[in-house]
Amino acid sequence: MTRERKQQEINARKRQIDEEIANYQKDLQEYQDKILEIARERALQKTAAEQQRLASERHQHELQRQANLEASMISIRAKSLIANQMPIHYIFFISSLSMAEEARRKSALEVSQHKEERALRAAEERDKMLQKTKDLASATEQLREEIRRAFKLDSFDKMAQQAQIINDLGLGNDI
Repeated sequence: MTRERKQQEINARKRQIDEEIANYQKDLQEYQDKILEIARERALQKTAAEQQRLASERHQHELQRQANLEASMISIRAKSLIANQMPIHYIFFISSLSMAEEARRKSALEVSQHKEERALRAAEERDKMLQKTKDLASATEQLREEIRRAFKLDSFDKMAQQAQIINDLGLGNDI
């Protein structure tokens, strides 16, 4: 009777463990599905945000292009009006303004290029100094190693030679 009872307990425990495993597998599958769904949603959001950003950039680019075109057309019309209707001193004034604007633009471009060149030179100089420092550190380390090897070998050889001489002379037993 005890054997049957033990077998029943074992079978009951086995069923309980099987149920726990099944529940664990079910929970695990639900968790994996949830994680996968979250990943899908994030990917969709990221894709939508990227598409929106690109559309916004295209729109801004188009607006800028249109503004440039309108400014160009206005400038052409203004120059035409100036040439046809304004007195000569206004034409010179407008022309001098255009030249001043062009000179200011060129000056700003030159300053920008000069700054960029200085930054590049500074970066190159920094890289050279860094390389020199690395080379110096490497050379110093090699010199230290050579000195260590030289003195260790000399010291050991000298000590061995001195011990041999002392033993040969029979002076080593005086201690």
